[in-house]
Amino acid sequence: MTRFIDDEQQLKELLGTPFSDEQMAAITAPIDQPGVIVAGAGSGKTTVMAARVVWLVGHEGVAPGAVLGLTFTKKAAAELGRRVRRDLLRLADTRTVLALLDEQGEPTVSTYHAFAGSLIAEHGLRLGLETDL
Repeated sequence: MTRFIDDEQQLKELLGTPFSDEQMAAITAPIDQPGVIVAGAGSGKTTVMAARVVWLVGHEGVAPGAVLGLTFTKKAAAELGRRVRRDLLRLADTRTVLALLDEQGEPTVSTYHAFAGSLIAEHGLRLGLETDL
């Protein structure tokens, strides 16, 4: 496992963001437990979700392709995808990170609706569902 981030302070410096204690708790939560971020508009959810991906990849050694980020709107999903890629490229030199993404895949970022649709398209026949809707 390649570790790019040693601790919370290094993550804050890497991303240039003074995360609150609550945000850092969400970002660095144990990887063996499910998590969800629920907060109001403009509260930093997208920033925290992108930082969580960077933490998982850079500190915990999670393969980028094993990360799934879901949100409600296309606009939010597009913004999250941009931030995740931008912030992952801050982990190390661009060549190293791009090689990691090529080898281990890109994180999946989508809306709930689009992700559910892709599951039905890919696996619906196993349940007897039409997949070409």
